[in-house]
Amino acid sequence: MWKYIFVLALVPILAFSQSGTPLQQDSIKKVILGKIQFGPGADSLSDFKFEAAFNIALSFAKNYRLVPTDYRDSVISSLKEHNSNVTMIDIANECDADIIAVANIGILKNMMRVDLTLADISNRLNYRGVGYDLLNYRKIDEKPLYDPTLVTATQRAFADALENDSLYKDAPEDYRVLPAAPLVVGGIEFINDLPPQDSLMTWDLFAKKEINSFDVCESIFEQAALSKNFATYDLDTRDSLYAMLNLFGTENYTPPTSIEIFGLAKIEVEYYITGKLTQLPFAARLELSLFRINAQGGIFEINNVKGLLKQDSIDELRKVTKKLTQELLEPKLDEE
Repeated sequence: MWKYIFVLALVPILAFSQSGTPLQQDSIKKVILGKIQFGPGADSLSDFKFEAAFNIALSFAKNYRLVPTDYRDSVISSLKEHNSNVTMIDIANECDADIIAVANIGILKNMMRVDLTLADISNRLNYRGVGYDLLNYRKIDEKPLYDPTLVTATQRAFADALENDSLYKDAPEDYRVLPAAPLVVGGIEFINDLPPQDSLMTWDLFAKKEINSFDVCESIFEQAALSKNFATYDLDTRDSLYAMLNLFGTENYTPPTSIEIFGLAKIEVEYYITGKLTQLPFAARLELSLFRINAQGGIFEINNVKGLLKQDSIDELRKVTKKLTQELLEPKLDEE
């Protein structure tokens, strides 16, 4: 499972307790980078790329500075001349660092995940953060351009570890990110309960539910991907996620199952969109719901929106879907 690959790699980095208390301060704190691990899909990345991304993440966060890696490495070499059993705490103390950071980076299809653990030496507590971002950029040869995504995911992981949503509010616009909760777009049920005598009213949209349900899900993703509060899985990555969870047979026109939701909970997906398109006489109604998934696989609805289609048109369906998705995600997470 994707989650457990990361967790096993990060626990423990030091024999420190876990803590939910934010790591906040007014003075400058020096951060030293420890072990960097690259999980599934991230083999083309390097320590250098992550160090650069982490340095950017710290530079736009007030009161944090990265200990230069060349200085850290020279300290390690010097310490090992006198003691072959040098610990990370020894290195941090010699560099006058306050925090040790370790990271694990993985990529599933088009979604990057950065797991970051910060060990505060002074209070001997660990703080864990997770950041996600889609590989939205491509080179001329269509290969992914990893750097922008790595920076954003790292920023989100750092802000998440600090429990500080406003950490980057004063950064340049392109770097003004928020911790983003992972979100999956699920099935949109197509319902046609018209009596037989009214069957001539059935729209083509319902006759082609396999194709059109995918179109609805894609429209939801396109709109949800614009939200800074969510890291929305694209449909290809979602399907790869389902394959990894052995959730075969899940269709875009079927409602979610308890097995599907439980599987998503295990890999820390926090939000889920589902809904239904219902045939009415001379119209259709689209209803979308946003659910929160807890760690035990339970779900509860936090928002619901509805809209009416008056035309049997895929363009009209796309338009209504995007409008409703925007309404669905407008409430801020802290207002739940």
